[in-house]
Amino acid sequence: MRASIIIASHQEGDLLYKTVDSCVETCAGLDCEIIVSDDASTDGSVDQVAKHWPQVRVIRHETRQGASPAKASGARSARGDALVFLDGHTKPEPGAIQRLIEGVEALQGQAILTPAVPSLDTARWRNLNSPVGHGYYVDLETFACGWLGLDRMKAVVEQGRRYFESPALIGCALAIDRQLYDNLWGFDARMQMWGAEDLDLGLKCWLMGARILHDPEAVIGHRFRSSFDNYSVPTEHVVANQLRMARKNFTQAIWTEWVERCRDRHHVALEDHPEGFWAVTWQLFEAERASVEQERRYLLGRRLRDEFSYAKKFSLSWPATQTSALASPLLAAAALDPSPMPSGSSGSSETSSQSSNSSNSSS
Repeated sequence: MRASIIIASHQEGDLLYKTVDSCVETCAGLDCEIIVSDDASTDGSVDQVAKHWPQVRVIRHETRQGASPAKASGARSARGDALVFLDGHTKPEPGAIQRLIEGVEALQGQAILTPAVPSLDTARWRNLNSPVGHGYYVDLETFACGWLGLDRMKAVVEQGRRYFESPALIGCALAIDRQLYDNLWGFDARMQMWGAEDLDLGLKCWLMGARILHDPEAVIGHRFRSSFDNYSVPTEHVVANQLRMARKNFTQAIWTEWVERCRDRHHVALEDHPEGFWAVTWQLFEAERASVEQERRYLLGRRLRDEFSYAKKFSLSWPATQTSALASPLLAAAALDPSPMPSGSSGSSETSSQSSNSSNSSS
């Protein structure tokens, strides 16, 4: 099979139906399957899809596991040579998914592809002309992240198509070769409820020798929001996921320094946890320590780049092998924001909204 479209979902309501409908409509004639990876939804949204489209495969979690595990479950079940991951509130424009699949095939497993991401008007189910998100970045010290305009990325021509090198990706819409996904160990099935899974995948991609390439000609709209409206996310889950990301991708000295900086940022008391926020978060991290150490050994033993080369390539001030810091992208204090809104009609400027993770994960 040529491709699998994997839609991670949790309590998406009628937006899931509209997302699947848009995929079916725009992918007519394409050799692909659609998989809904449902993370214990109870709102009837998945049943509605299954009833209307019996050809759509449904993978169900009986209990809530989180965004990254839902995406990982969908990928494990997928039969396609290319994997397209979508949130359960996205609208691909005609030809967008096919273009991403063609790009993945032409690049032969050497890049993850991302589309232009305009804001989706869910009431009218129409992608807006503005704002439009293009590239994405992540700061390695804090994992703060945000949008990058086309003017902030390097343009490259590959197989006759013009792309832009993006430092990171947002998980609402992306395409990847199945072999590359497996080589990167894909989305982390042991991450907590929400946060960092897309940043982790993107960083692994660069460090393992591949790239993230942005194709502005492929357009997939996404519902942006400033708060969680269909589930709650404990902040300690986000930070525990960041700990996993850092441990897997950083060498020992950098990991040690990163943990110290992270602990200083999160050294706060909790009313219902006398031991404090950091102790609760560290306990969550330690509960799955064996799995993160296993992936860390795999990644560090096979990667072609390190965190220093990544920081140098994308002008990050940390980590650095020299005392003179390089100029970093715009950064702001991290906040729990499920999907930071891009700014501007063409994505030529960065959004002022930053978050501790990039995705509006559908699970």
